[in-house]
Amino acid sequence: MKFNVLFIKKEHLYYLCLILILFILFFFFIKVNKQYNTDPTFSEKSSEEKYGLDLTGDGIKDDLYIINKNNNYSLNINTNSQSLIVAPDKNVSSYGNYSEYWPIKVNFLDINRDSIPEIFLQSCFNDVAGSSIIKYNATSHSFENIFFKNNNILGFLDTSNNKTPKLISANLSAKGMSINSYIFIKNKFQEFTYDQKSDENFFCKTLITKLTYFLTCKSKDSLDSLLKDYTIEDLDSKSMNTLITLKEDETSFTFQDAYFIDVKSNDDGYPIEIEWYLSFSGKDVSNNDKITNYTYKVVAKGNNDTNFKIVSISSINNIN
Repeated sequence: MKFNVLFIKKEHLYYLCLILILFILFFFFIKVNKQYNTDPTFSEKSSEEKYGLDLTGDGIKDDLYIINKNNNYSLNINTNSQSLIVAPDKNVSSYGNYSEYWPIKVNFLDINRDSIPEIFLQSCFNDVAGSSIIKYNATSHSFENIFFKNNNILGFLDTSNNKTPKLISANLSAKGMSINSYIFIKNKFQEFTYDQKSDENFFCKTLITKLTYFLTCKSKDSLDSLLKDYTIEDLDSKSMNTLITLKEDETSFTFQDAYFIDVKSNDDGYPIEIEWYLSFSGKDVSNNDKITNYTYKVVAKGNNDTNFKIVSISSINNIN
């Protein structure tokens, strides 16, 4: 029996290896093009923020994604069993517009105490503040946008006592502050009149109005009035330095939005300590094109018989 032996020259072996490498590269290129859509999306600007917590009450962490695509925010939630796109309110096309100096704010709070947190969003809509609230529907296993307002203040009262928590949606402008109060009943927010003994002390309404006026006007008189009537006498040096620096800083401030929540109540069930988070845009007087976001945390203490007063104020972050 004879065997035919095939001999391959050394240079032919090189060519064979080269052809094999080119074939592998060509196959890889085809696979990558198939995997990624080659539609012209290069002009789109996209980014996302991720939050992980149990949003359905099953004890398993879910993932919430705030997606910025073409400067518009959308909301996706991945639960243990499904991936959901959460539609915004019917009167708007997104959850707000992306802005370098007006970031979207996300908070979670169990407003009806069913052990499932609601999602609270604050953002800007063409430089107008807006708030959205999303709730999980256990019957349909879906997330629903149940509240939307073009107000610039979102707050919560009675979260630190045994009362049913209240939602406050307010709007602060040069004309003053308009207020709407809501309570969550039968899967929706119903407006009601909050039992307030003193309008002066209602969630630090007057204090915050005075503080915002000082930050946007920065006059010596407004600071003197703020220190005299709306801060404690032994205000800590860090907080005092923050106020003095703000007065001397020539940055032009414009109020954007705010968020507040009570963190302590007295034995009668009235909030006596409230935390505020106030956001402003600030323009550099030497360069009006440079706009920065300024956010301040304000802690106020008081009760229904005495005025709420600032016990601390600090800068959270500056974003530009």
